[in-house]
Amino acid sequence: MMKEQEPILGEEFAAQPAKKATARKRPAKAKTPKKLTKKQKELIANALPVDEQTFMITPLAFTYMSQDYSAMQNKVVTYMLEKLQDVLHDLISNKVTDITKLANLQAGDINNDHGLSLNLYFKDFAVNKNHYPELRNALTALATIPVQIPYKSDGGKKYKRVTNLCDVYIPEDSYNPYVNIHMDEDIAKAFVNVELGYHLLGKDTIYNTRNKYTQRIFLLISAWMDKGSVTFNTEYFRQILNIDKKYKAFRHVVQRVLQPAHDELKELAQLGYCSCYFEFEKIYPGMKHTGEPDSIRFIIYKSPKLIDSEAKYEKGGQQDYFADLLVKHFGMPQNRADELKKYLNRDNYQLTMTKLMGLERYVKNPENGIKDVPSYVFRSFVNFFQTEDKKNIVG
Repeated sequence: MMKEQEPILGEEFAAQPAKKATARKRPAKAKTPKKLTKKQKELIANALPVDEQTFMITPLAFTYMSQDYSAMQNKVVTYMLEKLQDVLHDLISNKVTDITKLANLQAGDINNDHGLSLNLYFKDFAVNKNHYPELRNALTALATIPVQIPYKSDGGKKYKRVTNLCDVYIPEDSYNPYVNIHMDEDIAKAFVNVELGYHLLGKDTIYNTRNKYTQRIFLLISAWMDKGSVTFNTEYFRQILNIDKKYKAFRHVVQRVLQPAHDELKELAQLGYCSCYFEFEKIYPGMKHTGEPDSIRFIIYKSPKLIDSEAKYEKGGQQDYFADLLVKHFGMPQNRADELKKYLNRDNYQLTMTKLMGLERYVKNPENGIKDVPSYVFRSFVNFFQTEDKKNIVG
């Protein structure tokens, strides 16, 4: 239903003829930073610069979950996913294959033998106390709004599962307002399912934007940020955002969904508070150029600040640190450590560190009988990086 497209490259700029030198030049004036507009100040009021943000593991099952949540509810389910990052790390590193055996899934008041139980405290949300009633209503409604989740059976067949995400329990008397989220086992498995793939998400953008379509489209394009573009069948795109019946004319989809999300993300990205933004193209079959397009192509651009941060990162930093750890902790020859460090990047860094810690515990256990530790660790990381590359190729 979705096909990958090559990214649009930047336009070539013609070289300008050199100007004749003058006898004397006045010193150039220092550029005065542009003053932020009121709207820009509001956009970044609670935001972190993109190079200071934490990116979290996000299953594609979550990314492509079709729902009609409000902006507040999008923040709530993102926060739920944030609280499950340890579980996702364990699933990806194959430390566990059955999430029902994980104790940290049962952290709420009302235990659910094989599912998910979480307490969500209002104070943990960046919400003024005056907005607690709105937050409580948003949390309560999670139990009634239907969602479609990509689902894969034990036999490998793919489905769309239509269900409600969770039950919500609201304590009647509490000095510290919270709700208990109670998710059945099969829903919990779908919520953290990484079998369909996963990507990294700048959660701060979800938390600091008010438009639900900005949040949802940012979630979608984040999965394709390193590819540079993605094309969605228009019908499929409408289904994911749950707008297949809401906006019948496509011009309304542009006016009320695509353009507002584009404007908000582009401004945030150019200010350095969001990892990426998009431009979009309507793709029509044949000679047709009006009405409902056949598909929508998103051209994805990284924030200039993120590009600068990645350039600095590539020059050394974390890669050299990783190589040093391999030499010190596993006795790996420097040339082999340097070979492995080339695979390290911003996207896989956290998972790589998790893998490294797990390997250290494993090889130091005499019961595992690892005789040639450097070679074992080298092969393990080669397989790990190859597997990670395959997992991130989706669609």
